Amino acid sequence: MSREDFLFCIYIVNFISFQLYFCIYMCMCSPTDLDCTVFGFVHLSLLTAHPDSEYTKALKTKCSNLQQHFNRMKALLFPDWPDIMNGKEGTLEDFAKKDVAKEE
Repeated sequence: MSREDFLFCIYIVNFISFQLYFCIYMCMCSPTDLDCTVFGFVHLSLLTAHPDSEYTKALKTKCSNLQQHFNRMKALLFPDWPDIMNGKEGTLEDFAKKDVAKEE
């Protein structure tokens, strides 16, 4: 990653972090599609960035509220996160059946 790319990423992360400083979700008190996008972005960033990189360090220290947002969204959307991450949830078809059963 070039220095310019790094600075741009830090700029974006700081902007999102600043927004979350004032409210728990991007659009005040309830989650939206934008929160899901931020959730995916933070998750991907934590999974793919090198743990010792400047970017990861900034994400975990200067923008710790992004991790708090990530954990809040994870608990809201995926209460069975450990099972999903360990492959115990079954197939996508099983997930869809479970989701339909909740609606009934």
